[in-house]
Amino acid sequence: MGQDCGDDEVQIIWAKILAGEVSQPGRVSRKTLAIVKTLGKEDAHLFTKVCSYAWTVPKHSRLILLRDGAVTKGEENQPELIKPNEVQATPEDPERPQWNMDMIYEELAQLQYLGLISLTDFPLGTTATDRFLACYFGRAFVSIFKGSFDVVLGFANFTQAGSELFPFSSAVPDENYLQRTVEWYRSKQKMQFKEFKATHVEGDTWNLSPLDENAG
Repeated sequence: MGQDCGDDEVQIIWAKILAGEVSQPGRVSRKTLAIVKTLGKEDAHLFTKVCSYAWTVPKHSRLILLRDGAVTKGEENQPELIKPNEVQATPEDPERPQWNMDMIYEELAQLQYLGLISLTDFPLGTTATDRFLACYFGRAFVSIFKGSFDVVLGFANFTQAGSELFPFSSAVPDENYLQRTVEWYRSKQKMQFKEFKATHVEGDTWNLSPLDENAG
């Protein structure tokens, strides 16, 4: 199980994979299992961390990378998409653009080196017809429009191995990241969303149900 399988996060991933293979054999490929065997404690931590920023879009599984505009003269710019070579702000250099997530490029590059994600120089996208659906940890955001619309999806996506391992991570949603992402689409792509509860059925099929208006 690899030299670091005693580390908690690696051990959790292995336990979930083994349980999943019992209930659904062949769910994880041999290539992905080989990658898991090479993961150290920090690698597993980074993968769990990045899974907190993962959206599921039909026919895609994307990490939507944004940044906060640098604060200049007391005015905060609108969030905008980052390029992977941009560096997160540090206490020593607070004017550098900050990512909307608590990761730096070197950490993402490590996950790319491991074969779990793929970074691109130009934003990925999809052409949606009549509606766009994106799901985030059981919450679905649907935008309705007429005809076709080109939707930006970001500068990174999971590899096959990353997609296979995502369900086994212990990632939790990040509400701040969620709100910044939705706001970017509203301000930059002029998209309006309605939120639903989302239950994954299989493949690209999701069951959507209204939110409990009395909740919260």
